[in-house]
Amino acid sequence: WRVITLSKIKNELESYEVAEKQQTETRAGVTEDILKEALPCLDALRNAIEEASKDFIRTTPFCAYEMHGTTVAFDLRDILLVGAVAQADILLTGKTGSGKTKLANAVMRGLFGNKGYYSKTILPTMTPDDFMDIDFGKMKGGKKRSEAIEGSPALKNAGIVLNEVNRAPGVIQNMLIAFLDKEFEVQGKPVPMGRVYDENKRYQLRILTINEGGMYRVENLDPAIRDRMTIEVPVDAFPQSREDVLEMLDSENCRFSKADDRFETVIQLHTLLGQVPVSDEC
Repeated sequence: WRVITLSKIKNELESYEVAEKQQTETRAGVTEDILKEALPCLDALRNAIEEASKDFIRTTPFCAYEMHGTTVAFDLRDILLVGAVAQADILLTGKTGSGKTKLANAVMRGLFGNKGYYSKTILPTMTPDDFMDIDFGKMKGGKKRSEAIEGSPALKNAGIVLNEVNRAPGVIQNMLIAFLDKEFEVQGKPVPMGRVYDENKRYQLRILTINEGGMYRVENLDPAIRDRMTIEVPVDAFPQSREDVLEMLDSENCRFSKADDRFETVIQLHTLLGQVPVSDEC
């Protein structure tokens, strides 16, 4: 009985190891094919972001590590590009003047062109009409819902930048929670959000910024808003060097050429990301 049982266990383990090896080899082959297609797209997007953000000078790396004797470093632009590929909402925190808004707008411009994103600064006096650019008042007066939301950039664009969201009054913060959940409703009916691709799918990347600290006159940010951010970057943790400041001053008057819309490349990478095979452990 023991000999038979041990023999069966051995055979099953050997079969499992062979299957696992074949599966690993298959995953490695698929991953290599995906990389071959993805790397040129990543290079194109990173170069576009670099051009669009050439007046954002900050050489302090986000992270760095050694790989085959070479130092590989990532900066804040790379982290925002990761968010774009994964369609992961991003929160940038830090004091006024740290470049949060400049960085967010530059990345959006590099990804979606000059008119492919929507940027808005939140004010304490903001109304729901101001926040979404939807005329709720006219809808109450009989205007059709479709007419009121048609062309609203906050609903249609691929990229959204919302500045100083912790200045928003409570009613706007409540709207923002639904907005981040992509469950926004107008007159009790859900409104599709984001830019359309593949006929019925939608994509939207949101970057929010807040100024934190006792010196700012801000509202208490609803924890539910922060919980909905996939990536949070404390920009002040990556300060500018003296050389960065001098170079930035020299580049203040630099002119930007018209940025191309690279939405299709973003979607190509986003789709490839979903095809990356992972093990059961992952």
